[in-house]
Amino acid sequence: MQRFGKSTISRLRYSEDALNDLRAIFGWTKRHYGRDQANAYTAGLEKACDGLLRYPAGAPVHASGARSYCAKRYRSHRIFYRADGGDLLVVRILHTAQDAPAALDD
Repeated sequence: MQRFGKSTISRLRYSEDALNDLRAIFGWTKRHYGRDQANAYTAGLEKACDGLLRYPAGAPVHASGARSYCAKRYRSHRIFYRADGGDLLVVRILHTAQDAPAALDD
């Protein structure tokens, strides 16, 4: 289970997979709904990630393989994250229809 000590979480980081997820979400949204909507949606995702620093333990825990992750929903996506030293690491940002256990075990 993830443990977040309020004073121990110093910053938010994104894994390379999470950054790739953000780029893919932006591209898909731009193709289907236009640049303005893509900007707005990804900005909302980033704001939701920033909000995790204020209350990181407030999301359900999901086990995948040997690791456990917290998950926060933002509209059609789930933000999977975990403690990593003194940081909060966003591991993946997945659409709710995606197979999260398979994506998290990659």
